Amino acid sequence: MFDFITDPINTLFTWLGYGLVFGAFITTLLVIGFMVVIPIAFKMLGVYFARTIVVETAKVVKDLGIDKISNNTMITTEQIKQLATNANSKIKMLK
Repeated sequence: MFDFITDPINTLFTWLGYGLVFGAFITTLLVIGFMVVIPIAFKMLGVYFARTIVVETAKVVKDLGIDKISNNTMITTEQIKQLATNANSKIKMLK
């Protein structure tokens, strides 16, 4: 307090210097934090989005009955048309 009375200019510049150093320290912490947090957030968002796509696709495949088709059976054109017709009718029901 007495320093401010005896030498106000020097005291103000000292406080300004402390503020700049503190601000630089906080800015450094925030930049490092954002360099870590933002990529992790994007990774978590990507994993969640991919998981949602897989789960929803599995539900649709199960609902349409496509999961019951085995690999060793030959699918004819008529069966594919029938599956497409079933899929279109179920999609229309969902709307």
